[in-house]
Amino acid sequence: QSKYHVEDFKEEFGLTFPMLVDEYARSAKLYQVEGIPTTFVIDPKGIIVDIHVGWITEKYIFDAVEQFLGKKVRRTENESS
Repeated sequence: QSKYHVEDFKEEFGLTFPMLVDEYARSAKLYQVEGIPTTFVIDPKGIIVDIHVGWITEKYIFDAVEQFLGKKVRRTENESS
């Protein structure tokens, strides 16, 4: 998608996190992206440790962070389990 399409999408849904704009599909080819959205979890050494195709939940994000920190992190009231 174009940079402008992505900016409109982020604004429409109130998204504030960084998104890769890959207008020429270079990154998609390099990382063999099979669907959109695709989330990559990258450890502090820069190694991809998890790939998830499809929408993710807040729980998924917390679980991934906790796995690599090795400890629990504070969750919102909705994801406190």
